[in-house]
Amino acid sequence: MQLTHKEITNKPMGAEITLPPLVSIVVVTYNSAQFVLETLESARNQSYKNIELIITDDCSTDNTLEICSTWLQKNKAEFVHSTIITHDKNTGIAANCNRGFTAAKGEWIKGIAGDDILFPDCILDSIEFSKIDNAINIFQSLAKNYLDTFEECNFQSITANKNYPYGHLTSKQQYEILQYASFPIASAVFMKRSFFMDMGKYDESLPLEDWPFWLKITKRNQKIYQLNKVTVGYRIHNKSAFHQKQNKSIFSKYYLRDRMVYDKYIKGNCSKTTKFFINYKHYIQVYFDKLRLNNKSIYPIKALFYLLNKPYQYRVKHLLSTFEHQINKEDLKNVEV
Repeated sequence: MQLTHKEITNKPMGAEITLPPLVSIVVVTYNSAQFVLETLESARNQSYKNIELIITDDCSTDNTLEICSTWLQKNKAEFVHSTIITHDKNTGIAANCNRGFTAAKGEWIKGIAGDDILFPDCILDSIEFSKIDNAINIFQSLAKNYLDTFEECNFQSITANKNYPYGHLTSKQQYEILQYASFPIASAVFMKRSFFMDMGKYDESLPLEDWPFWLKITKRNQKIYQLNKVTVGYRIHNKSAFHQKQNKSIFSKYYLRDRMVYDKYIKGNCSKTTKFFINYKHYIQVYFDKLRLNNKSIYPIKALFYLLNKPYQYRVKHLLSTFEHQINKEDLKNVEV
């Protein structure tokens, strides 16, 4: 039976108590005032109790810090340790995460954006999964996507259902697939702090934290494992990254950012075939953007883009099919939601 937080912090003098691993929940905020209370409450309501809470803020211009400070004063007794990290200027998502993760004292780190939530058994399920194999340093779970609020009527989809088979692949195979797209979502990832530090933390020279890190670690033969359970809720709203793919554009405005990742982490390490298809897709996007054709409301233009993009899609599907023998399709029927 798991110890309660009260039993952990108030153990009798000299009493021998075997503590479960300390987990650091790192809430990453920037102008998160509208949603952050739900995130914090989801951390407080974890069934697992040996938790440190870190809030790392990237110079929010709204009242995020005031909300977090007030909440923490009322709820800090719920955690083994808690703190708020601030910065006097906006430094970007990678640097903000690095500050929070570096300050963590836990054996494991669970990062969560200040607009998402952890389901009650998120940390408990993650710790139990981590015990399966000593080789596990990092893994992703599944996430449920919601539109604006976490009410079931606003449920959209389960992220990573289509990616679940990737957990059966080797790090080398994962690296090949990651050259085309980032499949783990950051809020669904759980990793050892020592591993994060050993891998060199997130790359602060780029305007995103997750994809470059997945590429870096899989290239170094570090596999990303898969927990086949839903543990987090991802909020889709007008400022979320996911929403950028759901607006009136045919493709995300982030394609130029993705090119920066390609230039630094993929270009010098991929096959000629991969290089050809990535460049092919990129230049289609460049020309559509320059000609102001990135508008899905114009059906002929949308149809033309999808037609031109077919070779790239075929290439990705072909790559996946070469790994198909690694996938137990029956496992997909047993995803716990």
